[in-house]
Amino acid sequence: ISNCIETYISQDIGETEGKLSIDYDYYKKTSAVKTPNDWILTPEVNHTFTMKLNKKSSLSFIPTGSVDFGTRNLYSHVAANSGLDTTLTNTNTSNLTAKQKKLLEQEQKEETTNNSSFGILDYTIALSVNYKIKNFEIEPAFNYTSPLYRPAGQSTKSFGYGTLNFTYTIY
Repeated sequence: ISNCIETYISQDIGETEGKLSIDYDYYKKTSAVKTPNDWILTPEVNHTFTMKLNKKSSLSFIPTGSVDFGTRNLYSHVAANSGLDTTLTNTNTSNLTAKQKKLLEQEQKEETTNNSSFGILDYTIALSVNYKIKNFEIEPAFNYTSPLYRPAGQSTKSFGYGTLNFTYTIY
């Protein structure tokens, strides 16, 4: 379970919008070791191309690009809590007492749940199509995300997904 606080600033220059989002993600403690939280900065830019179809309707195309930069504690958190951590299997523990094994396990778990290094996480490109007629809007969109940070043992495949928004504006 995670929680997020987000804020952003944006600037319009004609039909182009620049935006900088700042996220602070904090995670519920699910194991004996608390995972540090994450900071994520996302610069984003989009441009709106609008065609008037008639007096009360329009069609807009909105390509968007963004890059996520941030700390990488979530990846370590997932690995430590899903059994992906294999550091103990590579360590000879046959000569250790039960107490020493437990201390070693705790120490290695702490190492795998802390990765506060800051860097590029992923990039996203999206295309939204907005059809507006009077007070109604329908907006299908396609998003494609490609992870740039690829930790070993975790699925980091690129993926795409679609969304569909319906809006009615009351004036």
